[in-house]
Amino acid sequence: TRMVPLGVVYKDLVKEQLVDCLKRLDLYQNRDENWSKVIRRLQAEELDMTSKQRKAKRQLEKKYVILEEEEGVRVLHRIREDGSKVPCMPDELYKDTIMYLHEEYGHVGAAKIDSIFRRMYYSPNVPKSAKLATSECLDCKHNKNFGQKKKLEYAQIESYGIADVLSADLIG
Repeated sequence: TRMVPLGVVYKDLVKEQLVDCLKRLDLYQNRDENWSKVIRRLQAEELDMTSKQRKAKRQLEKKYVILEEEEGVRVLHRIREDGSKVPCMPDELYKDTIMYLHEEYGHVGAAKIDSIFRRMYYSPNVPKSAKLATSECLDCKHNKNFGQKKKLEYAQIESYGIADVLSADLIG
């Protein structure tokens, strides 16, 4: 088992590991089954392709681009509708990133985590996974009141005659 030294906050330890992994995002993207296929198709030479494969590559080029960052690191980015580019998050780092953002931003819900994550990264299955990840948070489970009925603010009105309830409604 891994022991956390005294005085070190678990969230800070996760942050350090996550930052270290994000520095090597290109390696994680190449190990990821889905992103490695996209990278391979974008890097393939068009001379060896059929017309159908070339058309598919052009469609991918409209959505994705490989950008070279410092020290020759090449990272796959998603092109948004507004033209901005965000890195594609591999599944291996996805859950840790979502949980870190959930803790860092004060245990917000799945919809807010989804919007925060989409500002920084891209992953095709964000909404479903964000909901799953936030539902696993022990602090949120402890503080949320699932299935508890609200107490009634008013007592029930008992009627003894035919027009009692009607008169109580009119009078107040």
